[in-house]
Amino acid sequence: LMFVDQRKERTELLRELLRSGAGIDPLPALTQKTLVLWGDKDQVFPVDLGYKLHRHLGKKSRLEIIKDAGHALQLEGADKVNSFIKSFFLDERNEPGFGTT
Repeated sequence: LMFVDQRKERTELLRELLRSGAGIDPLPALTQKTLVLWGDKDQVFPVDLGYKLHRHLGKKSRLEIIKDAGHALQLEGADKVNSFIKSFFLDERNEPGFGTT
């Protein structure tokens, strides 16, 4: 659900940034609990990048892969996104080391 205008150019730019090493490695590790939501059909950022980000963020991160959703998760999987966010804030599993699904 990206804008049709310049979609090809944006995708090429993002792929080149990732290929050239301008990806997530420069990101500092976060000390707070972090929820990472990713669509398994994301054509902008491949799902492998979500796993890489999760590993980089460490044990305080939680990765949730939303099936049959692309890059616009809040539009394509709104119910699941809302459920994961609610769970992240309310679930007692939300402790350091709770990992990935």
